[in-house]
Amino acid sequence: MTGGEVAGASPRTVAPALAIETRGLRKEYGEQVAVHDVTIAVPEGEVFGFLGPNGAG
Repeated sequence: MTGGEVAGASPRTVAPALAIETRGLRKEYGEQVAVHDVTIAVPEGEVFGFLGPNGAG
């Protein structure tokens, strides 16, 4: 071991940068609520798809 290392300690991981992030998203069309309280985080380099019940994405 070198100075500053702790036996059995695992290296720290850095959270990846996010390409997309939303918290509590809500979308309405008139009085029709289309999306309510959606929270997602997609890291850079990830492939992500979001499909609704009718197949629209």
